[in-house]
Amino acid sequence: MSGHMYDFKNMDMQQLRESVKQLTSEVEEKKKRVNFKVDSMFEDTNAQYENLILKKKTINENKK
Repeated sequence: MSGHMYDFKNMDMQQLRESVKQLTSEVEEKKKRVNFKVDSMFEDTNAQYENLILKKKTINENKK
Protein backbone atom coordinates (compact mmCIF):
# COMPACT_ATOMS: atom_id res chain seq x y z
CA MET A 1 0.00 0.00 0.00
CA SER A 2 2.39 2.64 -1.16
CA GLY A 3 1.31 6.23 -0.54
CA HIS A 4 -1.05 5.25 2.25
CA MET A 5 -1.41 7.52 5.28
CA TYR A 6 0.45 5.00 7.45
CA ASP A 7 3.21 4.19 4.95
CA PHE A 8 6.00 5.46 7.20
CA LYS A 9 8.78 4.15 4.98
CA ASN A 10 8.07 6.82 2.36
CA MET A 11 7.69 9.73 4.82
CA ASP A 12 10.39 12.26 5.66
CA MET A 13 10.56 11.78 9.43
CA GLN A 14 12.91 14.75 9.95
CA GLN A 15 10.43 17.07 8.24
CA LEU A 16 7.58 15.65 10.32
CA ARG A 17 9.57 16.16 13.55
CA GLU A 18 10.27 19.78 12.59
CA SER A 19 6.60 20.30 11.79
CA VAL A 20 5.56 18.90 15.18
CA LYS A 21 8.13 21.09 16.93
CA GLN A 22 6.87 24.20 15.11
CA LEU A 23 3.21 23.42 15.84
CA THR A 24 3.98 22.78 19.51
CA SER A 25 5.78 26.10 19.68
CA GLU A 26 2.80 27.89 18.12
CA VAL A 27 0.41 26.31 20.63
CA GLU A 28 2.61 27.34 23.55
CA GLU A 29 2.81 30.91 22.21
CA LYS A 30 -0.97 31.11 21.83
CA LYS A 31 -1.49 29.77 25.35
CA LYS A 32 0.39 32.83 26.62
CA ARG A 33 -1.95 35.19 24.78
CA VAL A 34 -5.31 33.65 25.72
CA ASN A 35 -6.67 33.95 29.22
CA PHE A 36 -8.84 30.85 29.45
CA LYS A 37 -10.61 31.94 32.63
CA VAL A 38 -11.74 35.18 30.99
CA ASP A 39 -12.81 33.31 27.87
CA SER A 40 -14.88 30.91 29.97
CA MET A 41 -16.42 33.79 31.93
CA PHE A 42 -17.31 35.53 28.65
CA GLU A 43 -19.10 32.43 27.37
CA ASP A 44 -21.01 32.04 30.66
CA THR A 45 -22.05 35.69 30.63
CA ASN A 46 -23.25 35.43 27.04
CA ALA A 47 -25.32 32.35 27.92
CA GLN A 48 -26.87 34.18 30.87
CA TYR A 49 -27.65 37.18 28.66
CA GLU A 50 -29.35 34.99 26.05
CA ASN A 51 -31.35 33.29 28.82
CA LEU A 52 -32.49 36.65 30.23
CA ILE A 53 -33.52 37.89 26.77
CA LEU A 54 -35.58 34.74 26.29
CA LYS A 55 -37.23 35.17 29.70
CA LYS A 56 -37.99 38.83 28.94
CA LYS A 57 -39.59 37.84 25.64
CA THR A 58 -41.70 35.18 27.40
CA ILE A 59 -42.85 37.65 30.06
CA ASN A 60 -43.78 40.26 27.45
CA GLU A 61 -45.76 37.66 25.48
CA ASN A 62 -47.59 36.53 28.64
CA LYS A 63 -48.57 40.11 29.48
CA LYS A 64 -50.49 40.41 26.20
